[in-house]
Amino acid sequence: LFRSRRCGSFLWIEALIGVSVAGSLWLSVHHTAHTNLAPALAPGRTLGSLNSEPLARKSSPMTKIPSEAEEGSRARWHEVAGSRSFEPSDCPRTPDPNYPREFPILNVTGNWNPDDPTIPARHHASLCRFDYQNEFDIALAYRKAEVPFLVHNVPGADGVVGRWSDPQYLSEKLGTSKRYLTEYSEDNHFMYFSGSHNSPKGWKAPVENRRMTFRDWFTYAVQHNNESANTPHMYFRFSTLDTGHWLKDDLEMLTPKTKSLFIVDSANARGIHCRFGMRGINAVT
Repeated sequence: LFRSRRCGSFLWIEALIGVSVAGSLWLSVHHTAHTNLAPALAPGRTLGSLNSEPLARKSSPMTKIPSEAEEGSRARWHEVAGSRSFEPSDCPRTPDPNYPREFPILNVTGNWNPDDPTIPARHHASLCRFDYQNEFDIALAYRKAEVPFLVHNVPGADGVVGRWSDPQYLSEKLGTSKRYLTEYSEDNHFMYFSGSHNSPKGWKAPVENRRMTFRDWFTYAVQHNNESANTPHMYFRFSTLDTGHWLKDDLEMLTPKTKSLFIVDSANARGIHCRFGMRGINAVT
């Protein structure tokens, strides 16, 4: 599972790793970029003009590259988008039996309302965050223990962030006319369900499946970026079954070519599934 979310004003890509009891691997990569897609469109402009001219990206000022000590501090305090956790994470080489720490749900939602995408100054966090290139062995130990954790500084990931921050690039890769599965909800809540074939009389699915081009979805997402939670939202989806080889090439770290931190059992790999969400979307189960 690859998820792209825009929630900050700088470059950030991390992977949340977990192994289920059955041995399968799930991965969530949260990615934000200094050059947001939404401000790149001039008022009234849509992606329909991409055929005739490239979509310009805003230039971003040079940022200071943090030192290893600074990056380590940021990792312990989960510093992201101007917010930091209430307490630093304690991450020994092997996970503690009580890891990860849990918080009362009312404390979490009271501090950060799920319907408010504005990031607070402080947030609850307890997952360990490891440097992929310098703390790989520790991350591997946590994976073996089947506990969740974060990794950053993944080779090749920054290149993906840069390319996928350019709507022109994605439009070229996804095509101008091909339609992809897009989930539609009347508000920002996406309630997932099963068993719809045996539903009671009068029951209506909370989410509607539609088909949209990337351009149409992106244009809608930009135009409705700052609207309230009680307006229609859409979740754009595609996978390796839709895209051919380019998705595997871009996200090579998620392919089962070789055994890696992300792929536990290559024989049971199910491809790469991508979701592009609008601002404020809540996935509810």
